[in-house]
This record gives sequence, C-alpha cells and structure tokens, in this order.
Amino acid sequence: PAISDALNSSDKNDVQRISSTGLKLSFVIGLPCAVGLFSLSEEILSLLYKYVTKDHGGIMFTADDKLQTTGIFMMILAFGVLFLSVIQTSSGILQGVGKVIFPVINLAIGMVAKIIMNILLIPVLDIYAVPVGTVTCYLIAAVLDVICVIKYTRTRLKFSELLRPFAASLLMAASIYLIKLPLKDVLNEINTTSKLITVGIIFVAAIVYFIGIAIFSVFDEDDIDLMPGGRKIQKLLKKAGAKIRPRDTQ
Repeated sequence: PAISDALNSSDKNDVQRISSTGLKLSFVIGLPCAVGLFSLSEEILSLLYKYVTKDHGGIMFTADDKLQTTGIFMMILAFGVLFLSVIQTSSGILQGVGKVIFPVINLAIGMVAKIIMNILLIPVLDIYAVPVGTVTCYLIAAVLDVICVIKYTRTRLKFSELLRPFAASLLMAASIYLIKLPLKDVLNEINTTSKLITVGIIFVAAIVYFIGIAIFSVFDEDDIDLMPGGRKIQKLLKKAGAKIRPRDTQ
C-alpha cells in the first residue's frame, strides 16, 4: 500500500526509499530466524514434536536417529527462511508498482530448478536432496525478485546496509552457542528441563539480537519514520540515549 501511495503522488524518491527499507526489513526479520533455526534445529524440533523409537517395515528407527535426520533437514531449510522473507517483501513491492506477474514467473523458474536439482542430487544426497532443492528454488526466486525490484523501482541496495543485520545475527549466533555448548549433555536429554532451557536460549538470543541492532545501527531515521508510530519511536530512542543514524541524503 505504501508503494501504491507513493506512485500516486508521483514521488519516485519515496518509492525507492520505501522499497529499500522494505528489503532491509526482510533481512532484519529473515536473518535471525534463519540463524536461530540453524543453530537450534534439534532443540526446536524436540520442543515441538515427540520422537519415539519405532519399527518401520522391519527397520528400527530410534528417536535419536529421527531427531538427527530431521535436524539436518531443519538446518538446510533454515536458509530458505531468509529467501522466503525476501520473496514476500519483493513480491509486495512488485505488486505495488503493477508488476504482478513477475513474482509468479520467478517462482515458477525456481520450481523448475528444484525439480532439476532433485533429479540430479537424490542419487547423491538421498533424501537430503529434497530440502536442498527447496532452498535452491527460494534462492533463485528471491534473487530474480530483487533484480526486478531494482529494475522497476530504481532502488539502490547498499551492501553495507545488509551487513549490519548480518553482524547482529552473528552476535546472536555466538550467544546461542556460548549457552548451548556447556549445556549440550542436558539438551540431549529430551525432557521438560531441556525444553525449558531451549525456550530460555531463544529468549536470550532475541534480546542479544535487539542489542546487536542497536550496536550496529541497523536502522536510520528514514527506516524508523516508515514504521508505525515512527516519530514517537525516534523520540523515545533519543530520550533513552540511543544513537540513530541520520537519513541517507544520497
């Protein structure tokens, strides 16, 4: 809607500014989710699902075997969370500028790539080829969507702007492993205690990520202005002594 309003006002700078902030937000949201799922794959799965040892057609699968296999699936698919976040944002931008068909075409290209990847990789990677193909599909669609956004909105993406949420995510990942590694034996036992510890790690990781956002000055004045209640948020942050990067005038 913001893109459509900017187009109606014939303000191309606003279209570029909103598009740039939207893509940045997709990284700010998608990166920590991907890093968290990758770092805590088995712990999150054991928190959500109950794994039991069971005979499947004469082949015995232990609970640990199932958890390890699905944990690897989760680690691979975690990368897809970031690409999906970019796809959703860029699709919204393209729809706002009237280029509705391009996200569909780009996803279709990604689906074809997924089928080819499955055919080529299943003999090599077995079932793990499936999540690899899925992530490849989303990666291709995301890259093509971003190319279309840049082409049709003339948005300038600065690599340094994407490095900021990446640095905050790395800080979050470090905090996860600093807590996780000493408690590895406890977390390997699937019980109430390990589940509570997992929830605690997720909570701490979220706090560390928000601290990282502040440390690395992820948002500038323009970004905050575009948020609901942006002016009030800026005033509160300044009162709290937080440093906000000035808006990009280039």
